[in-house]
Amino acid sequence: MKSRPLSMSHLNNVQPFATPLDTITQGRDPPNSTVSHSSGDTRTGRMEGRWRVAAVVLVAAAGLLTVTQAEEKSSLKSFWPPPKDLNIDFKNMDLNSGERAAKAARKLHRLLLGSEDTRAGLNSVLGMYLPSINPIVVRNLECISDVIGVLRVWADQGLMNKILSRGSYWPIFLPDSWGKVPDGILYGNVLPWGMQEECTMIRANEHIPINETKPAINMEFRGRYCLVSVGMIKNEKPETLRTWEGEFMSPDVQVGVAMTDPNVLPIFNYGTCMPSTCSAEDLEASINSILKPVGKMAKHVDCHIEDEPNYLNTGDIVFVVILSVLGSVMLLATVIDLSINYYDTQELRKGPLSFLLVFSMYTNMKNTFAIKLKEHPDVISCLHGLRVFTMVWVVWGHGYMMQANVTKNLVHYKELSQGVLNQIIMNASYSVDTFLFMSGLLVAYTVLLEKDKARGVNWIMYYIHRFIRLSPPIVFTAAASATVFRFIMNGPNSHAVERNFVEPCREKWWADSIFINNFLEHPTCLPQCWYTAVDFQLFAVAPLVLAPLLTNSFFSLVWLFLVTVTSVAVPIINIAVYNLVPPGLPFLVNEEERKANVDLYMMPWARASSYLMGIWTAWLLVRVRNKGFKMPPVVVVLGWVVSAAIALAVLFGRQKVSQVVSILYGGLSRLAWGVSLLWVVFACHTGYGGIMNSILSHPSLQPLSRLTYSLFLVTIPIQIFYTGAIYMPLYVNHLTKIIETCGYLFIGGLVGIPLTLAVERPILGLEKIIFPRKGRGIIEKKVEEKKQE
Repeated sequence: MKSRPLSMSHLNNVQPFATPLDTITQGRDPPNSTVSHSSGDTRTGRMEGRWRVAAVVLVAAAGLLTVTQAEEKSSLKSFWPPPKDLNIDFKNMDLNSGERAAKAARKLHRLLLGSEDTRAGLNSVLGMYLPSINPIVVRNLECISDVIGVLRVWADQGLMNKILSRGSYWPIFLPDSWGKVPDGILYGNVLPWGMQEECTMIRANEHIPINETKPAINMEFRGRYCLVSVGMIKNEKPETLRTWEGEFMSPDVQVGVAMTDPNVLPIFNYGTCMPSTCSAEDLEASINSILKPVGKMAKHVDCHIEDEPNYLNTGDIVFVVILSVLGSVMLLATVIDLSINYYDTQELRKGPLSFLLVFSMYTNMKNTFAIKLKEHPDVISCLHGLRVFTMVWVVWGHGYMMQANVTKNLVHYKELSQGVLNQIIMNASYSVDTFLFMSGLLVAYTVLLEKDKARGVNWIMYYIHRFIRLSPPIVFTAAASATVFRFIMNGPNSHAVERNFVEPCREKWWADSIFINNFLEHPTCLPQCWYTAVDFQLFAVAPLVLAPLLTNSFFSLVWLFLVTVTSVAVPIINIAVYNLVPPGLPFLVNEEERKANVDLYMMPWARASSYLMGIWTAWLLVRVRNKGFKMPPVVVVLGWVVSAAIALAVLFGRQKVSQVVSILYGGLSRLAWGVSLLWVVFACHTGYGGIMNSILSHPSLQPLSRLTYSLFLVTIPIQIFYTGAIYMPLYVNHLTKIIETCGYLFIGGLVGIPLTLAVERPILGLEKIIFPRKGRGIIEKKVEEKKQE
């Protein structure tokens, strides 16, 4: 069908929160619309959903595009009342010439003023783009003096020409770097960041004598870029905007994206540029002086200046020292390791040097990137590929989640929940269930094999080994995120990343390392470590079903079945009682829905089904081990067909369905996903995987498989810090996200390899020396190499 474009006249006629908005979101024509339709035209579901999501943005746009109809005034008011205690002769300044100021103001391109009307002249930029010159609001007299000087240059064409003729273009660069009214507001482009680098390159050094009746221009400053985010003040009623000596501005001017209109939501984060003599506090006070009377305020004013010193704090120094010592130990261990090989003195490896040699980069690199063309029969080789491809899926999905706040086409995110193919992204959370499945499988498989080999399980070492395996890399990654990683950021959003990621890492890094962060109020530190918490919590209670399985009794299977049924019943009850939506990527829901879905996403009882299916798979593999298990071809074909059908139903089944189907899908989907994986692993390991097993078990995937845990830890910090390093908002589509994912995996590998060599492998090596495990043989060593959960 033909879509009906919205004309500017339509938008100008729309008042904030008025009924025409409702008619647009419902697919009907607004009043007075002249657009006609053919008899068969109806809106598609996609367009309907898009307009619903754009409703809030449209409200703000309505206020932005509404122009006042006041009559043109013949002259302008003086818009710089003389501040007290300043040695500047305001009365003799040629700034009240209305015609000259108006002409200069019209040259400031499409500012975020909420109106194209510039009858208030240059005064309209004060308080939102430049700090106020009111000494009651801004007490920084040097800042006020420089702001006045900037406005004088803009208001005097002769001064402007004189400065430009010397090749100094800061009077043009400064307003040009401001964030303007962006295109595509209705599509979610509410991030007019401006141009930070254009601002920070500004150098103004003006000392211009005028004449006896005009004060001289004396300014020396650099450009200071600031990103401003504005929020609402609760329970505060709007008041009339006034200055200390009357009205601050002409009443027909809407400043700062019509933010002075109390009915317009403050959805914009805009960039501005001001003299470096002004501080973030000066600009924040100016903005608040204008917006607080209408129930709004500056939430954050984050400023940057070129070559601004970024000093090391105590935490940075401590981490750098630890990193230096660790690097020195690794270098020394590598030299000794190579010397032992060169002089063939292998007996030295068994002495005290064994504690040092676990840090050898040579040996650890060789073991990490070793490719075994033929592995031990007890090694589940198909897990190599399953782990690698699942990690790619995880990083791909996280790319959409972690960068939603720096995206300029937010409405496009709604489309991720529409259409069949987009469900691959929407349901990327099942990649987590795949890792939980493999974790349950390997834990149970190792325990059951260890019973056969050592005639018993050391349950104390069961917990010690798991903690040592998972916690040290988390601590190291959190320490890097809380300290030195922040030095790679210098973009407009870098301060926001420090507030929302770096500071929580400094305060709550311990919660991730002891696996309780999913029960604490977020944010903690590493956002992905809710998974390691859930994994460890399920691991902690797994002996309740593993211990009975060691008896090989019928009761143990009945008990495992009852626990599995319970794992399905709990999410079903949660969804039914609280009317929740089926689990999916949580970045597509509002704050209330996100909190309500915590029980379906980040809690162990919500993910237990996948983990238990891994235990069922381990039990089956041990049962058929060394018994020459055979399956008829019909069973093999039927198994693959059913497994594929189940996986596709789970992956592409999250569509608009009835509440009953939604409840069943939410409760059974993770169990069904585990059933599908059960067949894949069982068939591949028993020789019925065909081409699928050839792909998943390919030897070239072994090194990548060993790096997945490090990749899992470092890729999200890389994605988050990237949002603080970029200078412009991002445009989201599937192609750009695929390209970005390749970059994240590559850079993640460059960071993850040192993490593996410096922390992961040395810690496991020390564990083997300090806690030698009885019965540790070939099978256990092979299985240990496979463990990445």
